[in-house]
Amino acid sequence: MSAAFVALGLAAALGLAGCRSPTPLPAVPPPPPELVSPRGPTAWPFSFVWKRDPGDAWICRIRVIDRAERVLYDHETRGATTLRPPDDLQGTLSGDATFTWQIAVIGPDGKEVTHSETVAFSLRQPPGP
Repeated sequence: MSAAFVALGLAAALGLAGCRSPTPLPAVPPPPPELVSPRGPTAWPFSFVWKRDPGDAWICRIRVIDRAERVLYDHETRGATTLRPPDDLQGTLSGDATFTWQIAVIGPDGKEVTHSETVAFSLRQPPGP
Protein backbone atom coordinates (compact mmCIF):
# COMPACT_ATOMS: atom_id res chain seq x y z
CA MET A 1 0.00 0.00 0.00
CA SER A 2 1.45 3.35 -0.94
CA ALA A 3 2.09 6.11 1.57
CA ALA A 4 -0.13 8.46 -0.43
CA PHE A 5 -3.04 6.00 -0.23
CA VAL A 6 -2.61 5.65 3.56
CA ALA A 7 -2.44 9.45 3.98
CA LEU A 8 -5.60 9.88 1.89
CA GLY A 9 -7.43 7.25 3.96
CA LEU A 10 -6.34 8.89 7.22
CA ALA A 11 -7.46 12.32 6.03
CA ALA A 12 -10.87 10.94 5.04
CA ALA A 13 -11.27 9.18 8.40
CA LEU A 14 -10.43 12.33 10.32
CA GLY A 15 -12.89 14.34 8.25
CA LEU A 16 -15.66 11.82 8.93
CA ALA A 17 -14.83 11.85 12.65
CA GLY A 18 -15.55 15.56 12.81
CA CYS A 19 -11.95 16.78 13.14
CA ARG A 20 -12.27 20.26 11.77
CA SER A 21 -10.64 23.53 12.56
CA PRO A 22 -12.28 25.34 15.49
CA THR A 23 -15.11 27.75 14.80
CA PRO A 24 -13.71 31.26 14.72
CA LEU A 25 -14.83 33.66 17.41
CA PRO A 26 -17.01 36.61 16.47
CA ALA A 27 -14.88 39.65 15.55
CA VAL A 28 -16.24 41.66 18.47
CA PRO A 29 -16.29 40.23 22.01
CA PRO A 30 -19.65 40.30 23.79
CA PRO A 31 -20.45 43.15 26.17
CA PRO A 32 -19.80 42.40 29.84
CA PRO A 33 -22.64 40.82 31.81
CA GLU A 34 -24.70 43.17 33.97
CA LEU A 35 -25.01 41.79 37.51
CA VAL A 36 -28.53 41.97 38.96
CA SER A 37 -28.41 40.04 42.23
CA PRO A 38 -27.26 39.45 44.89
CA ARG A 39 -26.49 43.03 45.91
CA GLY A 40 -26.18 44.21 49.49
CA PRO A 41 -27.82 42.23 52.32
CA THR A 42 -29.24 39.05 50.82
CA ALA A 43 -31.36 36.22 52.26
CA TRP A 44 -30.51 32.56 51.68
CA PRO A 45 -31.40 30.87 49.38
CA PHE A 46 -30.56 33.18 46.51
CA SER A 47 -29.48 32.90 42.89
CA PHE A 48 -26.81 34.72 40.98
CA VAL A 49 -28.70 36.65 38.31
CA TRP A 50 -27.26 38.67 35.44
CA LYS A 51 -28.29 40.21 32.13
CA ARG A 52 -26.66 39.81 28.72
CA ASP A 53 -25.88 36.15 28.16
CA PRO A 54 -22.87 36.26 25.82
CA GLY A 55 -24.01 33.15 23.91
CA ASP A 56 -22.90 29.55 23.68
CA ALA A 57 -19.49 30.36 22.18
CA TRP A 58 -18.51 31.98 25.48
CA ILE A 59 -18.23 30.72 29.07
CA CYS A 60 -19.44 32.74 32.05
CA ARG A 61 -17.18 32.14 35.06
CA ILE A 62 -18.92 33.19 38.30
CA ARG A 63 -16.63 33.84 41.25
CA VAL A 64 -17.30 34.77 44.86
CA ILE A 65 -14.36 36.34 46.68
CA ASP A 66 -13.86 37.24 50.35
CA ARG A 67 -12.09 40.31 51.79
CA ALA A 68 -8.76 38.44 51.80
CA GLU A 69 -9.25 37.97 48.02
CA ARG A 70 -9.67 34.20 48.33
CA VAL A 71 -11.94 32.58 45.77
CA LEU A 72 -14.71 30.88 47.75
CA TYR A 73 -16.83 29.78 44.81
CA ASP A 74 -15.92 29.31 41.15
CA HIS A 75 -18.40 27.94 38.61
CA GLU A 76 -18.59 28.00 34.82
CA THR A 77 -21.77 27.98 32.76
CA ARG A 78 -22.94 28.64 29.20
CA GLY A 79 -26.19 30.00 27.82
CA ALA A 80 -27.61 31.07 31.19
CA THR A 81 -28.42 34.23 33.11
CA THR A 82 -29.07 32.65 36.48
CA LEU A 83 -27.27 30.19 38.72
CA ARG A 84 -28.30 28.80 42.10
CA PRO A 85 -25.22 28.19 44.27
CA PRO A 86 -24.85 24.85 46.06
CA ASP A 87 -26.33 24.60 49.56
CA ASP A 88 -22.93 24.02 51.16
CA LEU A 89 -21.88 27.54 50.15
CA GLN A 90 -24.23 28.96 52.80
CA GLY A 91 -21.89 27.85 55.61
CA THR A 92 -18.93 29.44 53.85
CA LEU A 93 -20.77 32.75 53.46
CA SER A 94 -22.19 32.91 56.98
CA GLY A 95 -21.29 35.57 59.51
CA ASP A 96 -21.22 39.31 59.20
CA ALA A 97 -18.70 39.35 56.37
CA THR A 98 -19.13 41.08 53.03
CA PHE A 99 -18.29 39.20 49.85
CA THR A 100 -17.98 40.20 46.23
CA TRP A 101 -18.94 38.43 43.04
CA GLN A 102 -18.04 38.93 39.43
CA ILE A 103 -18.50 37.20 36.09
CA ALA A 104 -15.62 36.80 33.66
CA VAL A 105 -16.46 35.96 30.05
CA ILE A 106 -14.08 33.31 28.70
CA GLY A 107 -13.60 32.51 25.01
CA PRO A 108 -13.10 29.03 23.54
CA ASP A 109 -9.36 29.63 23.69
CA GLY A 110 -9.58 29.85 27.51
CA LYS A 111 -8.75 33.55 27.66
CA GLU A 112 -10.84 36.15 29.45
CA VAL A 113 -12.28 38.63 26.98
CA THR A 114 -14.30 40.83 29.35
CA HIS A 115 -15.74 40.86 32.85
CA SER A 116 -18.58 42.41 34.79
CA GLU A 117 -18.35 44.95 37.52
CA THR A 118 -17.63 43.60 41.00
CA VAL A 119 -20.66 43.65 43.30
CA ALA A 120 -20.67 43.36 47.11
CA PHE A 121 -23.22 41.32 49.08
CA SER A 122 -23.64 39.75 52.50
CA LEU A 123 -25.93 37.08 53.88
CA ARG A 124 -28.68 38.54 55.96
CA GLN A 125 -28.96 36.54 59.16
CA PRO A 126 -32.36 34.94 59.79
CA PRO A 127 -34.28 36.28 62.79
CA GLY A 128 -33.49 34.55 66.07
CA PRO A 129 -35.85 32.12 67.84
